[in-house]
Amino acid sequence: MNTNEYDSEARRRYKKRGLYPEPKDSRQFFQNELSHKLIPSLGDYILALLAGACAGAALMLDANPLWILSAALIPFCGPFLGMALSAVAGSPRFFVKSLGKQLLTSLLFWVGSAAAVLILKGQSSGTEAAAVFFTSYSIPAILTVIVSTVVCVLQLKRSEPLSLGAFSSSLMIFLMAPLTVAAWGFFCGSRHLILPALETGLVYSLMSLCLAVIMFILLRAFSADVKSILMTVILIAAGAAAFADALGLLAVSFRERFEPQRADLLQEINLVTFTPTNTATATPTNTATPTATNTSTPTSTFTATPVTPTTTATATATATSTMTPTATNTPVTPTTTATFTATVTPSITPTRTLIPTLTPTRTKVVTPTPVYGIVSVRGDTGVLVRTTPSLESDVIRGIYNNAVLEIIGEIVQADGYTWISVRTNEGFEGWVTVEVLRTATPIPAEVN
Repeated sequence: MNTNEYDSEARRRYKKRGLYPEPKDSRQFFQNELSHKLIPSLGDYILALLAGACAGAALMLDANPLWILSAALIPFCGPFLGMALSAVAGSPRFFVKSLGKQLLTSLLFWVGSAAAVLILKGQSSGTEAAAVFFTSYSIPAILTVIVSTVVCVLQLKRSEPLSLGAFSSSLMIFLMAPLTVAAWGFFCGSRHLILPALETGLVYSLMSLCLAVIMFILLRAFSADVKSILMTVILIAAGAAAFADALGLLAVSFRERFEPQRADLLQEINLVTFTPTNTATATPTNTATPTATNTSTPTSTFTATPVTPTTTATATATATSTMTPTATNTPVTPTTTATFTATVTPSITPTRTLIPTLTPTRTKVVTPTPVYGIVSVRGDTGVLVRTTPSLESDVIRGIYNNAVLEIIGEIVQADGYTWISVRTNEGFEGWVTVEVLRTATPIPAEVN
C-alpha cells in the first residue's frame, strides 16, 4: 500500500467517525469538528476501569486522597457531551454511538469499583458518608455539575479536550461515583441503596445534558430541522424535570411518585433485606378518651284503671183511692208519688309520664404537638436512618444536612450511643443518634 492509499484509508475512517462524511456548510463543518473531539480512544476505557477501582478503594477504606486520584484518572466526558451535540445536530446515529460508548465507559467504571469492593471486603465494610453524599441531592453537587458542564462546552469550542481535564473530571465524578455506591451496596449487604444511587446519577446526567444542549444552541451549533427540534425538546424537558425534582421547585418528586413501583421491583429481584413499615413504636400518653356514663334507666309509666259507673234507681209508687157511694157523683182524683235515686261515679283520667331526653357530654380529644429535629452533622455529610438502634442494622434512607425529621419519641442506649426514633418525610421510620439532631421544636416531657 502506498502513501496515497494509506492517506485515503485514514481519511475515510476520519469521515466515518464524525457527524457528516461531507459537510455542506459552515454549521455542519463546525458540528463535525466538535464531534471528532468527543470520540473516546482505547486509553479512555482503560482509565475508566482504573478510576472505578480507585473509587471503590476510596469508599471501602474511607480514604479521601483516593477519591482525588479517581477524579484525576476518570476519562474525558466526550461520549456524554456527544449525546447533547447529536441532539442539536439532529443525528440519531451519532446519539446511539455516543450513548453506547458512554454505557461502555460506565460499565468499566462499575467493574473496577466492584473489583475493589470485593478485594477489600474482608478488611473493611466501607464508609457510609460517601454513600449518603452520592444517594441524595445537594446544592454544592448541583452547582458543580452546572459550572463544569458550562465551562466544558465553552472551552470545547476553542481548545483541545485535554485542556478540560479539571472541569471534565468534576463533572464525571458526580455522574460515575453513584455506580461505585451501587457496587458497594450490592456486595456489602446494603442493597436498598442501589436504586437511590442510580437515580441520583441519572438526575445529575439529565441536568448536565440539558445544560450542554442549551450551550450548544448558544454556540450556534443548532440545525433547525425536525429531528434536531424533537431531540432537543426531549432532552431539555427531561433536564428541566430533573432540576425541578432535585431542587424541589415544582415538587415533581420522582422518588415519591414511583416509590410503590420501586418497592415492587425490589421485591421481585430480591434486593431488599428489610421491609420498612409505618407502624408507630411509641404511644403518646396525653391522649384523652371520651367517656359517657348513664347510670339511670329512663322509664315511662302509664296507668289507667277503668271504673264502671254504678247507677242505682229506686222507684216507689203509692196510690190510694177511696170511693163513697153517695147520691151525688163526686169524682176523686188519685194521688201518685214517685221517688227516683241515682248514684253516678265519674271515671278517672289516666296520667302520662314522658321519657326524659339524655344529652351526652362530649370530651375533646387532645392531639399531641409533633416534635421535629434538624439534621446537623459536621462536614456536611448527613446521617443514615437505620431500622434498629444499632450500628450493625440495615439503613433505610440517607438524609442530608438541614433535612427535617419528625421525632417519634422513644430513646434507647445501644453501642455506646443514645438513639432516638424518627420518621422521614416519605413516612419511613427508623433510628438515628441524638447527637446528629438539633430540635426545631421543644421535646415534650413525656419523651424520655
